Amino acid sequence: MYQKPTLKEIVENISSELNFQLQKDDGGPIKEYRFSTVKVLSYVLGGSIYMLYNYLDWIYKQTFPGTAQGAYLDRWATIVGEERNDPTLTKVLLRFSGEEGAVIPLDRELKSSSGHLFKTIESKIVNLIDSRMVDHTNTRTRYVDILCEAEEFGNLGEFSLDERFTLVSPLAQVDLQAKLVSAIQGSEQEDDESLREKVRQAWIRPFRAQIGTREDYVRWVKQAPFVDKVWIIDDIPSLHGAMGIMFITKNAPFVPTPEEIKEVAKHIDACRPVTATGITIVAPEIKNITVKIAFESELLPPEETISSARKDLTAYFYEKLAPGEKIYLENLREIITKNLGSARYRLLEPVQDLQLDLGTLAFFTELRVTSIG
Repeated sequence: MYQKPTLKEIVENISSELNFQLQKDDGGPIKEYRFSTVKVLSYVLGGSIYMLYNYLDWIYKQTFPGTAQGAYLDRWATIVGEERNDPTLTKVLLRFSGEEGAVIPLDRELKSSSGHLFKTIESKIVNLIDSRMVDHTNTRTRYVDILCEAEEFGNLGEFSLDERFTLVSPLAQVDLQAKLVSAIQGSEQEDDESLREKVRQAWIRPFRAQIGTREDYVRWVKQAPFVDKVWIIDDIPSLHGAMGIMFITKNAPFVPTPEEIKEVAKHIDACRPVTATGITIVAPEIKNITVKIAFESELLPPEETISSARKDLTAYFYEKLAPGEKIYLENLREIITKNLGSARYRLLEPVQDLQLDLGTLAFFTELRVTSIG
């Protein structure tokens, strides 16, 4: 295996060659001085040659997907049907309080207490009621939960439970600050190491004549920039035995539009084997799930504890549940108890395990808290 010479070796070789060429008539060596012309030329030429070695070494690495970097690795990825994942935006669910009927419009800007800018990506009316005991008095607050997204890409770091989001421009009949209900962190642009592994896996598969396995279909669907999660569903009655592909999008309302379904279908047709048949893409039906608990005391747990339970419930529904899966009360109680500790409560809703129809996806929308003390 060829070993690239070090800078010291290159300089010594040049110095030896110059000394040999410039030796005295009697064949004796020339006496070298620290700042002699031979020494200076050796270092100047050696540095230039060493940079050329490094450049050639870098070029050599770009010729193999296992060592390519940056744009050259991107090019290798396109050859095998892969691409680098773009950065995504952080999304937060915020609770706005105000007068009943007040409107929170689309694209309203907020600033978090950690300094990041967000904007609303849906418009809603304040129409929900939060009833709780405060100093032995039953207080009723009007609110609405709205999905917002960051104005900068990438992971913004974990938000604390007391994070507050302030409206940049006040709204009539709406509180200036909104509370954090849950958050889904954005991601940075995919790094070279992750993309290199995708390319390596693609080299293992025959990429010129695609096999068309279930994993292939999931990969093809995820190549659409707006796709978030993908499921392969078998035995949907309406599909008459065809394999069903379901996916949700990265942005609210998360259910793909007919145009997005057509775009994914067109991409799959370009990738799958020409002999493949029986593939149908359908949008999942969304079932919104509200969890309601009641505490056997007038003193409710701190808001930070409730927010933590909401966050874990959101993660459970997003990460663990697929279309058609059963929602067990035991799992919901485990998540709530983990956050509330020894506080005594009753789970009022749902009242029993929920078996979703095949093709229906559960979305967690709210954790409502009341007191029965």
